[in-house]
Amino acid sequence: MKPLRNDSKVPAKKSARWISPWSFDDEWEREYGKSFAARQPAAENPTREVPTANTGTTPGAQLFSIFAQPPNTDSKTTSDSLTKSFENFSPFTVIRESTVAPTLSPPPRPQVFAEPTIAKVTEPSASTVKLATQARAEPAKTSLPALTPQRRPAAVPSNMMMQEEPDGSWSRTIIVCLGMLGFVILAWVYLTDIKLGSDEDLRLQIPVDQTPTIAAPERLLTFLNAVMKIETMEEASQPVWNWDPVVLDNFVKANSSNNVFDNLLDLLEDFDWHPHHAAWHFEDLGEHISWPHVRILLQARSVFLLRHGDEAAAFAAAIDIAEMSRRMQELWAWPSFMQRSQEMHMAAVQTLAELLRKTLLDSTTLRKYQNEFMQCEPSDSILQDAFRGFYIHEKSLLFGEKAGVPLDTLPRGVTQERPSRLFFKKNETLSLFADVFRQLRDEIVMPPFTILGPAPQIVSYNGRKHPFFFQPNDAGESYFAERIENYTEIPARHTLAKARHYLVIALFATRCFIAEQQRLPAGLSELKPSYLMDIPSDVFSGMPLCYDAIKGLIYSVGNDFSDEGGKITQPPLLDPTEPTLEIGIKVTTLIPQNE
Repeated sequence: MKPLRNDSKVPAKKSARWISPWSFDDEWEREYGKSFAARQPAAENPTREVPTANTGTTPGAQLFSIFAQPPNTDSKTTSDSLTKSFENFSPFTVIRESTVAPTLSPPPRPQVFAEPTIAKVTEPSASTVKLATQARAEPAKTSLPALTPQRRPAAVPSNMMMQEEPDGSWSRTIIVCLGMLGFVILAWVYLTDIKLGSDEDLRLQIPVDQTPTIAAPERLLTFLNAVMKIETMEEASQPVWNWDPVVLDNFVKANSSNNVFDNLLDLLEDFDWHPHHAAWHFEDLGEHISWPHVRILLQARSVFLLRHGDEAAAFAAAIDIAEMSRRMQELWAWPSFMQRSQEMHMAAVQTLAELLRKTLLDSTTLRKYQNEFMQCEPSDSILQDAFRGFYIHEKSLLFGEKAGVPLDTLPRGVTQERPSRLFFKKNETLSLFADVFRQLRDEIVMPPFTILGPAPQIVSYNGRKHPFFFQPNDAGESYFAERIENYTEIPARHTLAKARHYLVIALFATRCFIAEQQRLPAGLSELKPSYLMDIPSDVFSGMPLCYDAIKGLIYSVGNDFSDEGGKITQPPLLDPTEPTLEIGIKVTTLIPQNE
């Protein structure tokens, strides 16, 4: 007969709860040990007892029986439970166990557990109690290592687990070193300026003018300030010889009453011109607002004298324009003077071309004005020296008193040096000017077809105003591009000025021939040697100027190097591709040459 079950000793039935099979041991103790230990007296020693093998129970029951052994009732030390939670152990707590190793079933598979089966609880036998008491009385000589709570490691992808960590940091060190080296090189490129080369070939070869004071700059300024402005732009847009006589007379008389022409005569008769004196550097008179009106006024003065029957005075007024151009060509203090000089020369040749086309003067008078006009020819040597002066001017703007020039020749007396900044290198910027000025200086004496022809030999020198990227000298290149525009067209305009000048000289000689011979020459070669020592050559072709007696034209092939038979423009010589002058007399048949 089976004994009746003592329900008072059976643990209370708990709700089903899943316990992780990889959890710590105390999780089992919390669930099943606390309810049983609550009914038992405090144990003398909290060490675990050696369970006995129980083959008649399930693995869960065996594991429960191990942790649920009754404590020793004779122990004086009391505790709240049979076992302690794993979290209550300090890192230095030593857990003592019996020498007899417990026999445990293999751990359960990782699956969801159902409600554990409660094995039948029986009273322990006397032998079992004796063995347990002896095991508690005799402490084990060996101890387990100190345990510390550990978390379950996070899952690592298999592909990352296969990668091996580098055994050193050499690759990172090399990358850092290369980056630092690149930064140092980049900083050196951006912050270091080049060494300035020799510029002895661009230095002025003239002695310093030591005259204390000169009157020419003051007289020029007085003349410019006295010029009366044109009231309407309609007159300024057309040649002055096409103006209404009333408008022309009023404009000339208004300036005459203001002593403009007297100031001009004083300026041209000044033999102490001193074009390289330091006084010209104080103010840029070439940028005065009256210069466009000056050109028109001097042309209007010549036409005014012609209309009033004084043809010789009209020629003299036109020669004054050419004289003004020649004098300003010698002023190198400011680049604006060279531009004004070329503009005044253009006004002079146009005015003389119009006067020669209708002249009735005798040969002697024409020869006189011809010789005066020949003295005003644009000079290659003067322009080459002028580019040296332009280089010194730009160097003075960059380096101030360190430019190596007298302090009284600095532009407007400026002595401070332009500071070097990021993206602006003074030496490199000045080197750009030096290279371009050398090229421009060489262009003056080079044949035009090598510069303007289909296969130009000159190197391009156009700068970039707005570079696409931040160059080490970005600001310097922009400064150079803006400043060099004032110089790049000077050689081309100089070549055109010489072509126009030679055409007017040929027209002077032709009109002298007509005044004496009462006929047109069969060719320009017939003008030698009585009217010309040498026949002027076409600067664009290197051949004699083109002459058409039937059409009554003298012309140049122009900067397109193509002979198109001449192009008559109004005003004359306006088309650079075919500068053309009208002789003023046309014939139907060629006149045979004199034998």
